[in-house]
Amino acid sequence: MTCTPPLSVVIPTTHRWPEVALPLASLWPQLHAHGAELIIADGSGEGLPADHPLDAMTWLRAPGKTVFELRAMGIAAARGEVIAVTEDHVEV
Repeated sequence: MTCTPPLSVVIPTTHRWPEVALPLASLWPQLHAHGAELIIADGSGEGLPADHPLDAMTWLRAPGKTVFELRAMGIAAARGEVIAVTEDHVEV
């Protein structure tokens, strides 16, 4: 049986790491502290570097997809009671 997180946050991005690092710096500690789910929908297809500091998230790779397709893909994968969407260039 899987646990439903209280919140899922979806960040679609067409940029390579570290573009998405800006929202993660402020968002990740909050999500982690409250048991929320983080989903990155990555259109670059490159993913995170091996030495990234984040431990529990869903990183979906879909090279070449538009930000709109990535957003829909992330929302479809979300399990939270509430789903929030932000962007890769926004500090939350």
